[in-house]
Amino acid sequence: MEIGTLIQRIRKGKSLTQQQVANAMMITRPYLAKIENNHHQISSEKLTYILDYCNVNYDEFFFMKNDFKISDKNRAYTDVIEMYMNGDFDGIQKLKEDAHKKYVDTNDIYYRHLVILCECIELKFDTEKIPDAYRIELTEYLMGINEWSYYELVLFNNFLYLFPPETTMLLSENLVERALKYRDLRSDYEAVSMMLFNLMNISIKIKNRQKTDVFIDVAKKLYNGQNRFFEQTMIKYYTGLRMILDKKEEGIELSRQALEVFKLLDHHDLYTFYEGRLHQLLKEME
Repeated sequence: MEIGTLIQRIRKGKSLTQQQVANAMMITRPYLAKIENNHHQISSEKLTYILDYCNVNYDEFFFMKNDFKISDKNRAYTDVIEMYMNGDFDGIQKLKEDAHKKYVDTNDIYYRHLVILCECIELKFDTEKIPDAYRIELTEYLMGINEWSYYELVLFNNFLYLFPPETTMLLSENLVERALKYRDLRSDYEAVSMMLFNLMNISIKIKNRQKTDVFIDVAKKLYNGQNRFFEQTMIKYYTGLRMILDKKEEGIELSRQALEVFKLLDHHDLYTFYEGRLHQLLKEME
């Protein structure tokens, strides 16, 4: 759908006249009519203003512009994970071939990263089989981005356990910076929380107390005082593990309290995984 046509649709959907919107934007009604008829381009500044006036956010706008469908790029990452869960390796192979062709045709780095993800999934993320060249390529890309967008968050999360722990800790600095700067951006929540707890797991495993403290502190700033029950339970669990690193007995009880929450809610997979991690750490600290 063309931008002008969509602006008209939004305006009419909000029961606003062209004159009302034109007055709010401080432009003439004929000028707005040209925009809506796709005879005149609209600046990003004016588009932002009109969407704000109509109480429509950018996510909604681009969803509508794509005929109320998730973009092909966003859907591809979801599709490849679903294919993996369903054991559809033929589908993953085809997706990889299509992504490679699109990368050759467009030079869009997204498709190159999708090719690497498909191949890593085919290799079941076996770090001994995955070419070192992939790790180097992804590291150089992520290190070369001065300010991560949501795309880099997702990319980092997809390949988190592919990197050596030291590299992961280094790259995490960009995640921490974005998490704090974009704390009010709801779309970041799921990706950021998942990564923070994965990073806590890695930092505990390599006994990097300083990084663990940073990740816990960021999580507290993001999720304390909010209705984020899962995140707050995870913060309690990892705070307990962090205390165990300092050989504080009360850390064991704190982590077990968090585990009891998973048991009460019948999250057996989560309980089993995190109880195993607690048991492993206690053995290591003997």
